[in-house]
Amino acid sequence: MSANGKAASLAAAGCFCYFLLSFPAAAQNYRIVAQEIDGDRFGATVLHVWGTPYEMGFGMGVAMAPDIVAMVQEARLATGTDYMLARTAVQVMDWSMTGLEDELAGIVDGVHAVLPLAAVDAVDLKVINAIGDLYYVYFCRSHACWGRYVSEPVLTLSTRRLDFPVLFEALYRHVLCAWDPDDGIGWVNLGWAGFVTVATAVNEYGTQVSLHDFGEAHI
Repeated sequence: MSANGKAASLAAAGCFCYFLLSFPAAAQNYRIVAQEIDGDRFGATVLHVWGTPYEMGFGMGVAMAPDIVAMVQEARLATGTDYMLARTAVQVMDWSMTGLEDELAGIVDGVHAVLPLAAVDAVDLKVINAIGDLYYVYFCRSHACWGRYVSEPVLTLSTRRLDFPVLFEALYRHVLCAWDPDDGIGWVNLGWAGFVTVATAVNEYGTQVSLHDFGEAHI
């Protein structure tokens, strides 16, 4: 092998070793606990992420990259010219909750670590995360019961009906994600790939949070 060939091989090996050493370290903040999906990736994934907001986002991005890309692409196709209006709308929403922007940035970087050419940015993720407010104003409902309706050690029972028209097939890819932050309250949410906002969620104390109000508030 020529000197140039050896140099190229060493450089390639060095890059590959760097990838092996650095990528798992960044991506180790997730674990797929369970998954049952078909050939179309319809079904459910149980995902656990932990660390800083960015690390948790990066973990989700790596774990769910193809599904997140599909979610964004199908949302663009389903909404047509309204998609650009949605991108404008989400940028006037309040995303100032501590760590949320970092988590979205982590998801974008995680997706690009797996699929470098994916056309996904943080604004796309905001559209996906606000899809319930933008398009499902009059659908879905939650129920909760406590007190004499439950028995110890159960304190609260909560349910969620996902009774909405399906705009795109990526909504058949359900993700039950558990967040375990370094500094903050853990919570579990039933949503979709790339979701960091609440669809149906409980925190580690069993308190349910379920809210869609942007659409109604601005009609």
